[in-house]
Amino acid sequence: MPMSTESTRTSTIPDRPVRHEPNPYEHLLCEMFATLLVVNRVGPQDDFFALGGHSMLAVRLQRRLRALLGIKIAVQDLFRNPTPAGLAVRLHQQGAENLTEPLLAIRATGSDRPLFCVHPILGLSWSYASILPHLDTDQPVYGLQATGTADARYDSLDDLSREYLARIRKVQPKGPYRLIGWSLGGLIAHAMATMLQSQGEEVSTLAIVDAYPISVFTGDRDEAVLDELLESVADGSPGQAGSADHSSVVAALHEATGLEDANELVDAALRNDRLTRGFTPREFRGDLLFFTALQGRPQGLTAQLWQPSVAGTVHEHQIQSAHHQMLRYPAADELGKILSRWERSEQARGFVEDCS
Repeated sequence: MPMSTESTRTSTIPDRPVRHEPNPYEHLLCEMFATLLVVNRVGPQDDFFALGGHSMLAVRLQRRLRALLGIKIAVQDLFRNPTPAGLAVRLHQQGAENLTEPLLAIRATGSDRPLFCVHPILGLSWSYASILPHLDTDQPVYGLQATGTADARYDSLDDLSREYLARIRKVQPKGPYRLIGWSLGGLIAHAMATMLQSQGEEVSTLAIVDAYPISVFTGDRDEAVLDELLESVADGSPGQAGSADHSSVVAALHEATGLEDANELVDAALRNDRLTRGFTPREFRGDLLFFTALQGRPQGLTAQLWQPSVAGTVHEHQIQSAHHQMLRYPAADELGKILSRWERSEQARGFVEDCS
């Protein structure tokens, strides 16, 4: 989740007529949006993410609402209701259950082919909101998320990939498909892409963010996963995570997200990591867009580890960022711009634009 910039943004959304009898929460939310987004003014219908919002700022908004009003919302509520007017209605629905959505609509509108984003080890796809400002405004963006015990007990990464493909086909029945995966999600996205190709479908974009087909974990793998989860919940800031065990990670995840199924998310992370052990990627017939995090990269991890599993070329872009900060500012800005250019080059790379 990216950090906010220090520059002041100004809303480019035109003023709208003042509405009569506004929801009593609207004015407060407009002020909170403006403060967090560092803009001069936010109206009831202005979109949080269109004005530069991202998942880290969404978490801050969630915490401020809890401290000020005693109201608990989940960050994903802001994806569903990204305007002060829409979120104000949600604030009146206290007691509604906040569970992880299997396919989160990060941006549901648009007539272009969607971008499907696969979650990292944490199981949530919220961080992909950071690249929205750099993608075409007509492109929908969906995040695949882990759902713990709500899912079947998969025996392999292929089983998980089939489930995720079933989810995205409810939105886009036919290809070409666009996939991106970060960390663990990179392995899943590659498996999904090769499975789609084996079914006769085209994959026009496969992007992997700092994920490798070999493991650098040593010692107890479950313990290492819990450590990584706690670091993710602590925004990847060194020294903030503390000591990780299952219960402490669940508590930290629930506190940070407001999700009621935090326990199931932690279980899903452990389960999904086990599915990757011994996994050998199949060959992807196409070019791979790869983003390398240069800061703190373990020795031996290079983009070229993917070449045996890619029939085309591995196009590497190195970013001065740590692994946990790849979808935060400023790394997310660089990543989003490169991804946008890559998608615009699909036609030149031989993919049709009309997938209807």
